[in-house]
Amino acid sequence: MSLTTHAQVRGGRISDGGEVTRTVITTRVPGDTEADRACSLLLTPLAAQARQWQSHCWHFSRRPQRQGVVLETQFAGTRDSGRRLTSFLAALLEQTDAELGRPETAVKTYQGTPGTVAVESSGDEAALLFRLGGPDGLALAEEVFELSSDLSLWAVGRFTTPATRRALLALLMFDAAEAMMRGPRSTAWPDRRRVSWDFFWDTHLDAALRRVAPTSGHASRIFHRNIASQLNQDHAVMLAAASERSVYNWRRRWQRAIDRYLYRADKSGVSRCAQHLTLHQIHETAGRMGLGPHAEAAAGIQARHWAVERERTLQL
Repeated sequence: MSLTTHAQVRGGRISDGGEVTRTVITTRVPGDTEADRACSLLLTPLAAQARQWQSHCWHFSRRPQRQGVVLETQFAGTRDSGRRLTSFLAALLEQTDAELGRPETAVKTYQGTPGTVAVESSGDEAALLFRLGGPDGLALAEEVFELSSDLSLWAVGRFTTPATRRALLALLMFDAAEAMMRGPRSTAWPDRRRVSWDFFWDTHLDAALRRVAPTSGHASRIFHRNIASQLNQDHAVMLAAASERSVYNWRRRWQRAIDRYLYRADKSGVSRCAQHLTLHQIHETAGRMGLGPHAEAAAGIQARHWAVERERTLQL
């Protein structure tokens, strides 16, 4: 078992003012199949156990790299939570040796003074804070990260094919855009209703494709046309997913979380527009579900052409 541990003290911010330890677990696996397996066999029990130990919050990210996929999982808890999580992780790695093949795993614990905690382990704290509008923006975003992480772990186990997982993502993307523009609290922040439906999805498509390579409006239009040619089939898969009661329940929680997040971001004076914050949450959720830029872009086109009326006949 390859398990490396480090302890550090860093400055950051957390909102509850108590003494907090952030534990960051980094796991490197060869590919997406192994990453799905690690989500089920490592992250799911870790998250459940952390809650038993009254962890304040948790979330994970999933990012492809040249030599595989990196899962970075963060837990914020009491002072001894880092030690307990490290011990539990070591036991999980032993138990899952046959299924996971001894993944390279490192653990870092950041001991914060009262009211502080490390915000990120990977060295790009400033970039993350910039994207999310500062410390207050990060604290608010992490609440949605936690729900998204729980949802993604469930989705990885429930939807095992790319088409079905992309269908779920498309539904969540549709719900996020709806929550931003038409959520119960949307009237409180005019910026949420200032963006048109088409502009929102044009922006998303361009941003997703740019993560693969520099692109142009012409390239985006070609991609859109190709995905649009199979929308009937894709929407049928979305409708099948939407008919599940568990999907319906997750979608309601997600939609409420986005609406509440944007409302609180506005009230806290977070210096980012509503569209930017919503698109960031969409992108992070796609990553957690193991869907890359092309799949995310395709799901965005599916969501763009979806409509609430398609779900009217569902008995939920």
